Amino acid sequence: MRRTLNHTAMPAVGFIEPWSVRAGEATRAFVSCSDPEARVSIQTLDLDDAEIAEWSVSRANDRFGVRDFDIGSWVEIPVSEAAVEIRLDVEILFTLNSVTKPVVCWNGFALTLDASGDLRANGELLAQADNECWYRLHLAARASRVLCRLTRCDGIPVAETVIPAGGPSETIYLGAEPSQRDQTLNARIGRIVLDRDTRKSEWRFQAHAPSERLMPIDGGDDRLTIRNAPTFAVASPRFTGEVHDPRLAPDHFDAIHLHDDDFGGFDWEADLAISVPEDARSGVYALVIETIDGVEKLPFFVRSSRPASSVAFLLPTATYLAYADEQLPPEKYPWHGTDRSHRFATDNNFLSLYDVHADLSGVSLTSSRRPRTTLRDDYHYPLSNSPHLLSVDLQFLKFCHRHEIAVGVLTDHDLHEEGAASLASYDLILTGSHPEYWSAPMMAGLKDYLRGGGNFSYLGGNGFYWVVAIQGHRMELRRGKNDIWTGRPGETHLAMTGEPAGTGKIAA
Repeated sequence: MRRTLNHTAMPAVGFIEPWSVRAGEATRAFVSCSDPEARVSIQTLDLDDAEIAEWSVSRANDRFGVRDFDIGSWVEIPVSEAAVEIRLDVEILFTLNSVTKPVVCWNGFALTLDASGDLRANGELLAQADNECWYRLHLAARASRVLCRLTRCDGIPVAETVIPAGGPSETIYLGAEPSQRDQTLNARIGRIVLDRDTRKSEWRFQAHAPSERLMPIDGGDDRLTIRNAPTFAVASPRFTGEVHDPRLAPDHFDAIHLHDDDFGGFDWEADLAISVPEDARSGVYALVIETIDGVEKLPFFVRSSRPASSVAFLLPTATYLAYADEQLPPEKYPWHGTDRSHRFATDNNFLSLYDVHADLSGVSLTSSRRPRTTLRDDYHYPLSNSPHLLSVDLQFLKFCHRHEIAVGVLTDHDLHEEGAASLASYDLILTGSHPEYWSAPMMAGLKDYLRGGGNFSYLGGNGFYWVVAIQGHRMELRRGKNDIWTGRPGETHLAMTGEPAGTGKIAA
């Protein structure tokens, strides 16, 4: 579903990518703004008296605009050639859907599911489908007729009907409709088979290394397109509960979970290019956006090209990303009101790794290619009515500058990508206030640094707790059983890496 951002709570939002940049290099800003004439500047965030950085900022456009974004995931099945008969088989399990949703669609045909469970083909009732039950859906299009058959995956037939409709000519949409105007489907999808006359393609979702394009198992060229980052490595119809490790029984986890509020990172074009001078001080900066309705700041981090300090502060960007845009709805957390970022998240249905999807399953994926509205120097966490994460870490950095203690900055993402090499120029590494989320490469890099004689000071709380995987701009988490949200049985391994997730499971 394509939506336009609601700016009622915040006049300007956006993100900087990369959000950690080395002095002498460039980064880009992606902005959505309700004021086309908004002014921008670069400002320090880690000094008591903020300074304007007179850096080169080039604009792609003279005016800002309000941006659109895709929300909800779906699958596109290529037809690619004319055929007398097309037969489609899909394994599908429906989760909670509160309004009518598309199940399988092409131009001239729509199989939909309503909130009561009625499954309708072009408006004609096919069956009453139960949630949390695996079905095999069979559609056969021939001579302006479509045969629709629903069978449980245990072989019990449910319903069959024939309706007048044409067959697909280009693309079959699974979980969405061609115009992208309607909400997408909440469901799990297993194996898919498309049979066109004498040509047959079968796709099986891998239990490791999620992808956006999937080749058929017969090696053909018909790539399945997977939109907007659904959850991979989830229990399929073959899951028996006997094996909980997808690496040992990948066919038990060859399914994906589509959510109507998934997002895979926004596909915006950059508005600004920011050139960071070679001699820029290592620290925390922001793109300041001044609008007629208020000022917003988009933080980013600058590393030294040649470190001038023997001490580095490791900013916990993995934790920043896990909490980013947490909804904290006031009906659930009423005692301290709500920050504007939480109102913005609710208005736009943004989710953090602390939220649940509309079908009540936990959010396990996030992306740094998104507005991170809780990542602000003036942010107060409503649950404690106090600074939280970046706003706390900035207080420490301001203290260091106030007392002329030279400290450079690094981020979790630098450590994840570069390992011990990112730390090697420093004699001492300091943690931020809340280094909660760690990937295996981060931990390995820190251990290599310590084995090489480096020093480490833990200044945080609730640290080294959750295991995550990071690939590019995306980060994945599996929580298992806990009081935030509980994952389903067997789904405690990270799809990106295959490693066990949860708490405290990174190898020593």
